[in-house]
Amino acid sequence: MVLVGAQLLLCLSVSEVSFNLGLPEDTEPAVSQKDLDNVLREKNTCKQTFLQRGYASEDLSSLKRHFWEPAVADMVPQQVWNELYLKPLESAKTAMEGDGWKGPVSSMHQQVMLLKGLLQKPEILRPLLWFLSSSAIIPGLGSSMFFYQTQHLRLDPSVIGLAKVVGQLGLLAGSIYYNRFLKKVPLRKLFGSVQILWGLCMLSDILLVNRINVELGIPDEYFVLGASAFVEAIAQFKILPFMVLLAQLCPSGSEGSLFAFFMSAQCLAGMMSAYLGVGLASYLHISSGSFDELPQGIFIEAMFTMLPVLWINFMPEDFKELEASTQASQHEEQVR
Repeated sequence: MVLVGAQLLLCLSVSEVSFNLGLPEDTEPAVSQKDLDNVLREKNTCKQTFLQRGYASEDLSSLKRHFWEPAVADMVPQQVWNELYLKPLESAKTAMEGDGWKGPVSSMHQQVMLLKGLLQKPEILRPLLWFLSSSAIIPGLGSSMFFYQTQHLRLDPSVIGLAKVVGQLGLLAGSIYYNRFLKKVPLRKLFGSVQILWGLCMLSDILLVNRINVELGIPDEYFVLGASAFVEAIAQFKILPFMVLLAQLCPSGSEGSLFAFFMSAQCLAGMMSAYLGVGLASYLHISSGSFDELPQGIFIEAMFTMLPVLWINFMPEDFKELEASTQASQHEEQVR
């Protein structure tokens, strides 16, 4: 209680002492009426906060009498104002004018220049561009499908959540499979195959929308747990070999900057995909009352998913080519 009360007394009593609240009327105010009104408003807010935390007004008076008033008893209002407001501002100004700010700014500038140097290397920039573009150009209709499944098909949201869990379990199984069998597969072949498989699996949502799964005797719940979970697992699995590739591309000591940039850029690509999906849904007039064009939208989404295969040559052919390009880049830096 003492710690919280002391914090609140700071804003309550400063208004009374430094702005002459409670002092004789013949004392000259230290600030303007506008500042006085602002402090009165802040005082009331602090007092309400103190009372909302379960303290009585007697506790406030007691804390003020025992902790705050003795500390400022010998100060005139202008001294309190100087101690609590002007001196901290002067200290901050001195720090900005001196060399205190140069350390953090210099470190930040160094990290920016390091990241710039990394992105100027073709063996790093080209795979990054391919991977980010392979997600950013896809008009994602995930929100439309979620609304269709929960509002039109009346599927329980727990089924959708369970599909995500199944997808993560599939990702775990895919990680084990990659570690055992796919490490030696050429990178272009691996990423191209995963991208095509991802697009083909998206087409399974057309079966759900056109109710073909019901004609085949597959309930909607089981179809979503199977097909949607598989699509989720493939989308997550694609990141795994690329992270391995990025770890081998990244020079020692700069892993943090490169991986932070990659995750930020990946979030930006996801946002771009979502905005394209909204644009596609609006163009096809997909709404809560009309899902007639949803199969066409899913088909367009799948085609755009497979489109990045056209510039798959941005990825290195295999790890041998990767090592050769990395060694060549390091040799050029040594020559410089």
